[in-house]
Amino acid sequence: MKNFAIINNGIVENIIVWDTSNAYDPIGQAVEIPDGAFVSIGFLYQDGQFVDPNPPIEEIPQEA
Repeated sequence: MKNFAIINNGIVENIIVWDTSNAYDPIGQAVEIPDGAFVSIGFLYQDGQFVDPNPPIEEIPQEA
C-alpha cells in the first residue's frame, strides 16, 4: 500500500492509501507521495514537487 495525493488545479485536495492493484478512478490526478515525505492537504504540486504554501518563517534576531 502506498500513499497518494489527489491533485486538482495544482493543489493537494486529499491523501489516500492505495495498493494500485485495484481499479480506482480519482477525481483529479493521483500522485504517489515519496517515502518519508511530508505532504498535507493544501500543499501545492508544482513541477513534480510538493510545496508547502506556508513554509516556516525564520525569525531574525533583533539587536539589543
